[in-house]
Amino acid sequence: MTQEDKDLMAALSSLPQSDLEAKLQASLASLTPTAKPTPQPITPPKPPTTTSQSPADMLTAAIAAIAAQSQHDAPLDETRVREIATEVALDAASAASLDEAKLIELIKSHGRVARIDVTVNGGPVKSVTGAQHKNFSVLLKACSARDAAGNRLNIWIAGPAGTGKTSAAEAVAQALDLPIYAMGAVGNPESLVGYVSPVTGQYMTTVFRAAFETGGVMLLDEIDGSDANAMLILNQALANGWYQFPDGAKVKRHPDFVCIGAANTWGLGATSDYVGRFKADAAFLDRFVAVPWPIDEEFERALAGDDQWCQYVQRVRAAVKAKQIRVVISPRATFYGTALLAAGMTRDEVIAATVRKGMTDDQWASLGV
Repeated sequence: MTQEDKDLMAALSSLPQSDLEAKLQASLASLTPTAKPTPQPITPPKPPTTTSQSPADMLTAAIAAIAAQSQHDAPLDETRVREIATEVALDAASAASLDEAKLIELIKSHGRVARIDVTVNGGPVKSVTGAQHKNFSVLLKACSARDAAGNRLNIWIAGPAGTGKTSAAEAVAQALDLPIYAMGAVGNPESLVGYVSPVTGQYMTTVFRAAFETGGVMLLDEIDGSDANAMLILNQALANGWYQFPDGAKVKRHPDFVCIGAANTWGLGATSDYVGRFKADAAFLDRFVAVPWPIDEEFERALAGDDQWCQYVQRVRAAVKAKQIRVVISPRATFYGTALLAAGMTRDEVIAATVRKGMTDDQWASLGV
């Protein structure tokens, strides 16, 4: 830490909260680019004249610099800046533990406004809070939309392994007050729509029918690895808005049936990373709204539990991409590595188990990590 940083930390511990808060609010126009009028700043007590920049001004500049680096749509707003100011002031007043790392974490923890509002069935606005993927708001809004017939839309989310597609579907179900049902890659039509037992004559139902008939979020995980015949049946049900199940019942699609297909591809066939994926019928793909789901490294850090390890994994991922080495370093390397380190494994053991994987000695050495 430089001497200037040390002076800043020392000054913060004695800085009145009102002065810090007012200085931060005065800079909101530069922090939040928006067409809405900027709230008028509260006039603070006039600080003593000084020839150097005040701690509040320096902290404001630091927050502005971090906010300017954000690649996301949700900048710092007035509420978040006030929270930062309050936390810093309280921490400094209660204990002399405010250091550079703590200050940076306070700022970064408020860098993305983790609140999304949605209206369910014309009712009151419901808020979803907490760390979410940067595209979660797009997914939630798509799932809450309805077509001309009053049905919810079908969504195809595609992205690398380990990016949180399944947990996003669970969060959507919670936000829409709907039950969630899930299936992996559909291996045959019977696992989708059920069948009548040749022995007992009893109809064996499925989770797909439950969601289709009574409403709910139906997550079809690994949909791009599913059987083509099963997907033709799914296409028929989605296209017609009803399906005649093997027990003879003609079931109309429930207005709150939400079909989410989670995939590693866009259904156009195998890729170099995902070789077991099938090419889907064009008419089937046309039934879905596409929502990209790339790796969100800020979201990954928010969930990691070990920031130092997470940053290391992200450096390895960037190096692998730069060297065009065909190895997937997904966020699971961060989450699994954190768990293994906490269990007592050495860092070298964890690296071998989670990030190096099948790379040759020459490939690994070329990364420089």
